[in-house]
Amino acid sequence: MMPIQATWEYLYKVVMLSNKSLERIDKFAETHSATELPAYRAEVRAMRAMYYYYLMDLFGRIPLVQSSSVAMKDVVQSERKTVFDFVVKELQEAAPLLSDAHSNQSYLLWAYHSPRGNFPTGKTGFELRSLYRQ
Repeated sequence: MMPIQATWEYLYKVVMLSNKSLERIDKFAETHSATELPAYRAEVRAMRAMYYYYLMDLFGRIPLVQSSSVAMKDVVQSERKTVFDFVVKELQEAAPLLSDAHSNQSYLLWAYHSPRGNFPTGKTGFELRSLYRQ
């Protein structure tokens, strides 16, 4: 497999797993009243936004898929501005719900994926600042 194809597949795999996670959180919320669910949703939305940014940065026009059950025939490329606006909106809406604290597991995930070594720093401020430098 070519490295660029592997990159595409990995980034979209995370996006699709994020979509599935959001759907599962919403399904769980139908029958449970957990106070931490909004924070969980915010974390997943922020991570998905970050991966959409990586995709957009590397590939330009990309499909903006917000469901895990979209048929391939319905997947179309979105304009870069549409994806950019989606990323900014997701990060802005998630930011107030994100915690500055982190568990060891979430820290390890963000330490591995984040250029600065952690995601919670400034909540989503680092990502938003990065977006506007483009």
